[in-house]
Amino acid sequence: MGRRFAALLAMLFLNFAITTANAQEGAALRMDPMLVERVVRPGETFTYYIYLTNEDRFEPVTLDVNVADIVEELSGHYRLVPLGSTSYSLERAVRVEPQRLTIPGGATRTVEVTVQVPRGLMGGRYGAVVFTIGGERPTDEEEAYASMDYVFRMASFLELVVEDALLRREAYAASLDLRRSAEFPALRARVGENAMVFSMEVENKGNVHVVTRGEIVIRTADGRTVARYPLGGGRGIILPNATVALRSVITRKFPPGDYQARAIVQYGGSRPVTADLMFSVDAGEVLAEGVSQEDLARLWVDPGSLELKLRAGAFGAAVMEVSNRGDEPVELVGSVIPLAFDLYGDPLPLEERGQAPPWIELRPDTFRLEPGQSRRVRISVRPPRDATGGYYADVLFRPAGQGPVQTEAGGSLLLFVGEEMERLGVAEIVEWQHQDGYLSAAVMFRNDGTVHAPAQVEVLLSRRWPEVVEEDGRVIPARVEPVGSLALPPSDYPVLPGTVRLFPFLVPVELEPGEYQLAVRVDYGGDAPSVDQVSFHVEKPVEVAATTQP
Repeated sequence: MGRRFAALLAMLFLNFAITTANAQEGAALRMDPMLVERVVRPGETFTYYIYLTNEDRFEPVTLDVNVADIVEELSGHYRLVPLGSTSYSLERAVRVEPQRLTIPGGATRTVEVTVQVPRGLMGGRYGAVVFTIGGERPTDEEEAYASMDYVFRMASFLELVVEDALLRREAYAASLDLRRSAEFPALRARVGENAMVFSMEVENKGNVHVVTRGEIVIRTADGRTVARYPLGGGRGIILPNATVALRSVITRKFPPGDYQARAIVQYGGSRPVTADLMFSVDAGEVLAEGVSQEDLARLWVDPGSLELKLRAGAFGAAVMEVSNRGDEPVELVGSVIPLAFDLYGDPLPLEERGQAPPWIELRPDTFRLEPGQSRRVRISVRPPRDATGGYYADVLFRPAGQGPVQTEAGGSLLLFVGEEMERLGVAEIVEWQHQDGYLSAAVMFRNDGTVHAPAQVEVLLSRRWPEVVEEDGRVIPARVEPVGSLALPPSDYPVLPGTVRLFPFLVPVELEPGEYQLAVRVDYGGDAPSVDQVSFHVEKPVEVAATTQP
């Protein structure tokens, strides 16, 4: 998470550049670090240094140094604001020394930053050490931010996350709409007037930043998936109390008909943020309705996951609490459906999951919540006497009578019946190909156990050298030489019992002619990992070497 944050902030200071007629010209500065991340404890104190180098070897430069808060705009860009302006301010936590310095030409100077974390601090704190070049320093801080006496400001960002405190990751879909690219001048110049632009605004109501990863899944009216597209915006980071628009621009033309677009945004919470939009395509024209922020319900379900362990035939119960975090009353309909995923680990559409076991009941399954109101809902289970292993369900709550955009909230129910859970799994390399400087392959993992498996996949590519007998009779034995390895990113969801999961991957690599071996290891929680390997021959560096199935 931190590395992404650092990379995406690397050019932030450019957004804060301002110019004047009488400003100092020609400053060339290099600053390190651009970002400091720390996990801290209440009461902790630490110090770090920011190094500034004047790369103009002839002219000195004078810098004013202060601390600012940051706010995030709908576009995902950050804006500097006076210290103490936000609920996650660095006020009282950071001081800098010196507050003004002059760097001779070609020289490097340091600024000492001392952070003292107040006791009782919770969540995240965000801000920046700001360096302002040239001009007289205003005495009033608000006046300083309004002043136009500076050439530009550079910011070294600071991110604090308090350890051993309640970190609340809570995000909602504020809106989801579909418009033509003709309404966006910057996009129109690049993709024309008829591209589809999906925009989903995600609101962070937690007390720590979240890292988003979104996707738009487009299905036909009968539930058939026809396309998937990434959904993103800004820097992928959403600060507390900020709303950021995540966007997907689609130039593909769809046949006439009715479609459903499902926006799915993972953010580190127990469940992703989701919203569904119905739209139609008629003779190349897209028909859809925009939705304002006030139209979507903001529902929170706690806990996000329930676990129950029972004997077959025994009775058990648990409680979920549903809260209305929005500004309007809402009528809710609850349901229990099987938890199910497709071959790639994405949740199946609700209409494809079938019915939950009749021995799982939800009471009440319809109720009304006023703004700020919560309601406890009881989930009761009585598995039959022949039940064994793991059973998985989604407990979902949807507003009744929603318009073209639908939202939902819920939690997962994990029920384990019996004393012993069997963990068995088999990994298999099902296809591989080397072509045009890339090695593509896919690993299939089958869960043969009675409980879910969190599959972790590692891949190793090796060069195989055969035994060689020299003219003088010396024998060089066969050997295997590693070429490279990688660990695939873990799936957001485990592999359920009796199901399979496909893990495709693509590696840019130029392979010389010769014999190779591709090996895969899947750790899934069993007594031993599942391992598979295949061998293939490369005749030319960029030609297809093998495309088969074992």
